[in-house]
Formats: sequence, C-alpha cells, structure tokens
Amino acid sequence: MVTVRLLLLFLIILPLILGTPESAPGADKIEDTDKAHRSHLKEMMAAWKKRQNQVRTLRAKWTETIANEGEGLEQQVISLLVGDTQQMRLETRPPAQQNENEALFPGRKTPMISAFNGSKNFQFTGPLGPDDWPRGIVWSEKKYDEIHNSQIRPWLLHFRPFSTPVPNLSVDRLNVVRLDSLAGGRKCTMVETLPQKNFPLTGIYWVDPKRNFSIVRYVEKIRGIPAFELNIEYQSDPIVGWVPSAWNAALANERFATLDRILRYEINPKFTETDFNIEFPEGTIVFDRDLGYRYLLLSNGKKRKITPEESANGFQYKELITTQPEK
Repeated sequence: MVTVRLLLLFLIILPLILGTPESAPGADKIEDTDKAHRSHLKEMMAAWKKRQNQVRTLRAKWTETIANEGEGLEQQVISLLVGDTQQMRLETRPPAQQNENEALFPGRKTPMISAFNGSKNFQFTGPLGPDDWPRGIVWSEKKYDEIHNSQIRPWLLHFRPFSTPVPNLSVDRLNVVRLDSLAGGRKCTMVETLPQKNFPLTGIYWVDPKRNFSIVRYVEKIRGIPAFELNIEYQSDPIVGWVPSAWNAALANERFATLDRILRYEINPKFTETDFNIEFPEGTIVFDRDLGYRYLLLSNGKKRKITPEESANGFQYKELITTQPEK
C-alpha cells in the first residue's frame, strides 16, 4: 500500500520536476519567432498591395543582352504594356528597329509581338528571311499566354505580386526563412513558397524592407534543385518609391543568361482597347485556334482561307496571294 502511495506521489510531482510542454526550454522563443515572422509577412503584403493598387497601368521599355551558349551575344529592345485588368502586350525588336512606326517586315530583323486583351491571346512574328512570311495566331483564353515569361517577371513581382497564376503570392503561401539574409549587398528578408501537392516548383525571394519590400533576388527550384535565378536593381520613383532599373536572369545550367537595362517607363498611362489587340498586317498567315483553320489576310481585311488539303500538301506563299482555294 505504501508502495502504491509513493508511486502516485511520484507521478504527481514528476511534471513539476520536468516542466510542462508549454514551459519547455525554447518553446516561448519559437512561438515569439513565429509571431514575428507572421507579422513581418503581413507588413510585407500590405506594402505590396498598396503598390499594386497605386500602379493601375504601366508602360516600360528596356534593352536586353542575351548570352546563349553556342550562339554568342544577341541584343534586342523590349516594350511592355500592362493594363488594369490583366491585359498585357509584349514586343521584342532588334536594336536598329526601335521605332514602332517602322515597317513590320524588316527582312531578317523581325519583331515578335504578343498581346492579351482580357479574353483573347494574339501572337505575331515577322518573316524570318526573304522567302519567309509573317505569321499570326489568335485564340480565346482566360490568361496571358506569356505570363510565365522570365522577361516580364521583374515587373510582375514588383507591381503584380498577387496576380494569378504568376506570381500568386500570399501570407498563406510564404514562409519566412531568415530576417537577415544578404542579397545584392543589402540586408533582406528571405522567404520561400510552401510546398504544394503535385507541384514540384518552389520559389525563394529576398525582400528588401528598407526599399518598401522590393524583391531584389529570386531563385526558382524544381524538386529542390535550382533552375532559374533573377537579380533586380531599383531606382527611386516619386510615385511608387522604387522601380526596377536593371536586372539579370540566368538558367542554373549557365547555358542561357540575360542582362537588362531600363530605357524609360511610365506609371499609370492611359490605354485603349486597341492597345491590347494585334491588327495583323496584310500578307499575314493567321491561325485561328477557335475556328480551327488558317487564312491569309488580304487587303481591306479580306481573308483567303487555307484548306486542310493545302496545309497537308504544302503551299507556296506567292501562290496563295494570287489564287483562291478550290471549292
């Protein structure tokens, strides 16, 4: 009986000796750290939301130098329009053709244009050579086809952080790794996206609190292996505080890299619906995905349908211009 009493007494005083889980060493510190990280994330999101609301529309133009393994250096000029309801327009032109009023068919130096008007995607590519022809594609869609393009990632990260499907950032999707990680010589908050089921891609962001939580570095991983990195520099702006001024991007395998420098930008310019549509020039062969066929665009907006037989058998571009399909 005495032994039972001693055992019960021991069980009563044991928690007092060891301490309860709530009072375990370091537990309070961990909880405080979690609260601090959560508060920091909320402050970050508030700054991003304010900036996104400030910048309803955007026009930007910059130069890009491309280093592609085995192909040397290539330079181009890029223009971007961002509307207030997901509309976008991206144009890539060679440096010698920076005037948008120049002809769309400059021989081997050809523009590439893509646009999204909120419900349709448009793509245009000029002829790649003297015997080639201009091409266009149009189709209905709920998002911009180039939304994953690394060329526009700095602008999306800075001015459209909550856009879906990219970047699609939120408090619930991010985890603070460190509050004092260096990037570009600046003390930054390092955050990462939480893993998602059946989605192997994760992102790591270095955010500068002293520059209104601007993202200065981004690393993309696939199944834990680095695949892409982006480093962004900023210049001050009287309206929104900071705007990307230069950036470099590279694949982790070092086979492709770009160096970009801003030429000019405009915050909240006015756009019209036509800014986000592509009016294909005469002579363009257009593939309408919704209708499921191609046509040659003639003068006065007339269309010369290209039959499935002509597509299957091959065709001569010059013949299409002067003939009609067999009925």
